Amino acid sequence: MAFNEKITKEAYYAASDDGSRISFHALLDFARDGSAYHRKITGEEPPEEETRAMLIGSATHALVLEGEETFRRRYQISDGPLDENGKPYSKLTKVYKEWAAKQTLPTFNSEEGGIIRAMKNAIYAADPRTGEPCIAAQLLAKGRPEIICRFDYCGLPCQSMLDWVNPAYADIEGEARGAIIDLKTTADLDKFTWQARDARYIHQLAFYRSAVAITTGALMDCFIIAAEKTQHPRVGVFRVDNLDLDEAAKWNEQKLADLRDARDNGMWLTGYEDLRTLTLKY
Repeated sequence: MAFNEKITKEAYYAASDDGSRISFHALLDFARDGSAYHRKITGEEPPEEETRAMLIGSATHALVLEGEETFRRRYQISDGPLDENGKPYSKLTKVYKEWAAKQTLPTFNSEEGGIIRAMKNAIYAADPRTGEPCIAAQLLAKGRPEIICRFDYCGLPCQSMLDWVNPAYADIEGEARGAIIDLKTTADLDKFTWQARDARYIHQLAFYRSAVAITTGALMDCFIIAAEKTQHPRVGVFRVDNLDLDEAAKWNEQKLADLRDARDNGMWLTGYEDLRTLTLKY
């Protein structure tokens, strides 16, 4: 199964930032506000700053999918220098600020680090009913992380970075279809289905499925592993319905066509130029 093995993450992000290749997140930015998207890729607006929640999500991906060594190379867990009583200095103190200024890696305090490690442990835990690996651990038992695909889609150069691809995955009927697995973190697993709809996670996986299908010819099943950001996290695994993926792919393709038109005619619209009707119905 052939992917773009030699493309670095740096090259991937650079192509998304300047608009030379369209990732799903870039497409979503365009769909929300084409004018803002154009300002972003032309440098008229500064890039979005990484929030603490985003940083914790990235660190969780590194630890869960790429392992301890990669996590330690990119991040550190520390409460900073300790006072004479063995307690960490406040972040407002000069001592702490001087220490923080010398750090070369993003730093998590012990509580944040504990949550990140707890999520990993929960994802790879055994099912208490059987003692066998849980569903999430089974999905991640084979395959590789951080798979980059570059492909042409709807007349545009596109790219995707997939959290995990398991080409050996077989469905319940034993058909070896392969699986695309996306890892998400969430504050509340009970609200995850609403979060998934609002953030268009199904559309994201539809984009990934198209990427793999165009690149390799394989039409894979899609899953989301969602882990709660708590000291005692619950982990949910969601299989995305193939019919919903087909419907989401149509939306993706329409937005790609709109983006292609905007490139051709130079009109970068917000999407709110036309009159809308406001009703009581949701």
